[in-house]
Order: sequence, then structure tokens, then C-alpha cells
Amino acid sequence: MEILPEDVQEYMDIMDWRDRLPQSFTGVPTEKEKKENSGPEQEGDDFYSDAGVLNYIDELCSQKHFVEQVEDIINPKFVSEILSSKPEMDILSLMKELEYEEELSVEQIISVLELPMKKYGGLG
Repeated sequence: MEILPEDVQEYMDIMDWRDRLPQSFTGVPTEKEKKENSGPEQEGDDFYSDAGVLNYIDELCSQKHFVEQVEDIINPKFVSEILSSKPEMDILSLMKELEYEEELSVEQIISVLELPMKKYGGLG
């Protein structure tokens, strides 16, 4: 079985392309990433210190449609707890409550959310 020169070239092109991929895609650092990461170790999580990630988060948060979608997904009680000025939150009980709500059907969740609205006259 003979390997054609075109096949060898295609293989070489693929390997060259793969070598240029960042570590996040391959799990293996490139030479450039090795040099960049050879400096002193930084404490904490570098994810939030990456300017590209922060810019991307800022860009997403400036999009009204994205923010509305996130608001639809995040539990309102969780948001109010996080934004409250309480010095200590009971995260464990909040987690248990949210886990319980995850097991509910859509109809059950809607009925739970409608109760406070009916109480204050929001729904007829």
C-alpha cells in the first residue's frame, strides 16, 4: 500500500494546524503558551484576570436580549438573596430549595410563582 504525496501533505497541514491551536483546545500547551506561562505563579484564578474574558462578559452584559434571557433562567429568589445587604446568607438552605425546585415540573413551578402574585393582586 503506497501513501500518496497528497495524503502526506494533507497530514502535514493538519498537524501544523493542530500545533497552532491554543492549549484550551488540545490540552497540550504550544511553545508560545509555555513561554507565557513560565513566569512566576499567580495566586487565585486567572480566568477572571484575562482581559479577553472580561471584555466578553462586558459585551454580553451590554446586550439587552442576553440579559433578559439570563433573568428568565436565574431564580429570582437567588438573585434577591445575592443582592441583599444581609451579612450572612443561608446558602445551604437556598441550595436545597433550588435543588427541590429543579425537580418540579413546569406547571408546578408556574403555580408556585403565581401564589405571591395572586396574594398581591397581580393576577386575577
